[in-house]
Amino acid sequence: MAVTNTGRFAIYEWGSSADPFTRDQMTESHQVLKARAAGFVTTEESQPDSDLNGYFYYTSTDSSAGILKYSNGIDWFNINESGTVVSLDGTTSDGTGTTFALANHKHALDNSIVTTAKINNLAVTEGKIAAGAVTEGKIGAAAVTNAKLGSDLDASKLTAGTLPVARIASGAITNVKLGTDLDASKLTAGTLPAARIGANDITLAKIEQVAAHGVLARVDSSTGDLSELTASTNQVLGRGASGNLTFAQVSTGQIASNAVTNAKLASTGLDASKLTTGTLDAALISDGAVTNAKLTDMGANTVKIRQSSSGVPQNVEIGTNSVLGRTTGALQSMQVQTNMIANDAVTLGTKTNGNYVESVTGGSNVTASTSTDGDGTRTVTLGHTAHSGSSGTGSATGTVVTGLTLNNGHVNSLTTYNLDNRYYQESEINTKLGTLYGTSTGSGGYWITYGTNNPNNGDGAPNGSIYLQYT
Repeated sequence: MAVTNTGRFAIYEWGSSADPFTRDQMTESHQVLKARAAGFVTTEESQPDSDLNGYFYYTSTDSSAGILKYSNGIDWFNINESGTVVSLDGTTSDGTGTTFALANHKHALDNSIVTTAKINNLAVTEGKIAAGAVTEGKIGAAAVTNAKLGSDLDASKLTAGTLPVARIASGAITNVKLGTDLDASKLTAGTLPAARIGANDITLAKIEQVAAHGVLARVDSSTGDLSELTASTNQVLGRGASGNLTFAQVSTGQIASNAVTNAKLASTGLDASKLTTGTLDAALISDGAVTNAKLTDMGANTVKIRQSSSGVPQNVEIGTNSVLGRTTGALQSMQVQTNMIANDAVTLGTKTNGNYVESVTGGSNVTASTSTDGDGTRTVTLGHTAHSGSSGTGSATGTVVTGLTLNNGHVNSLTTYNLDNRYYQESEINTKLGTLYGTSTGSGGYWITYGTNNPNNGDGAPNGSIYLQYT
């Protein structure tokens, strides 16, 4: 029979014992077995080793899980080692590791990995979505079309936005459909009938806000809507001459007669310049209140008088060498008349001219006589009795009076003394001082000098000298 090869390993086989068998055929068969058959070793032998090509090694020899390793003649490779699980990030990769995943391993999905393109149309059913999982941010604009909506929608899910009027059938919203928590902001058109507003329901908080210091009022004379009025500083709301309400200061017409009593006036700060008409009752002027400063200015040398009948005082100037007086007419400026001087009123010593002495009576050693001239001028003559005694004496240089003798108030005699006999004269002092030391710088010792000038440290005299100053 002819030599053949097995179908699986392609090694030589013979159908008869008589078939020849060569050494080369044996070597080739061994090589085929070596290349196609796997073997096991009990120890992890060192690599590289070409004889270990195709061998396996299992690291565990007991009931614990081990790692199956394969050798390619260069190095051992782990076949069943479990690697670290990774999340699915949406990218495609062939991988480069030699580890394998365990049977119960799980992959997590990275955020945003499931995009719209990854979901088939109609693939997401209600059972695929966890309660509350689909938030507003997960749905694209206009993504939820009418076809995507089911037939069992819950209206409680509508928590924002407004339902278009076209989606509500006429008469669909009956009274029983309305809840107890309606939001009045939904009423954006129409007007609320007055009958729907209960008495006293509109509080101040329900009225629209007004400007600071403002009021709502019907300002015109006709019936109509309210309008807003704003008050400025120091204004009140009232009706002036125009008949309309307005904010303004109180006018004269708005104050009733006699309404401003004394108690309403301020105790200070009133401006008297506001009194432009009428007169102030005399009883309202306190005694002493009208001082000189309150009277109008007057001309020089002028007095305020009433000359004749009662009435308003006039200003009258008093002329030079005149007085204010009255004889039989009006009070006026004039010189003093005889009838204005009372008898015995002018005493001696007054500054008068003319015949004003009635009589003179002499006393001891004095005689007096009077006479009247034809024109009525009265003359008075006085006489004095002569006294005997020493005659007067002239006062020579240095002579002074030392005593007097009086007789009825007159000097009768006197005594004198010449002081030249008692005190040195100027010339005598000069002589005596000059003979003592003199004024020459050649004199020894202290100086005793004299003169009319003030003392002067620059006169050359030694310290301790005496200077006599005289006039």
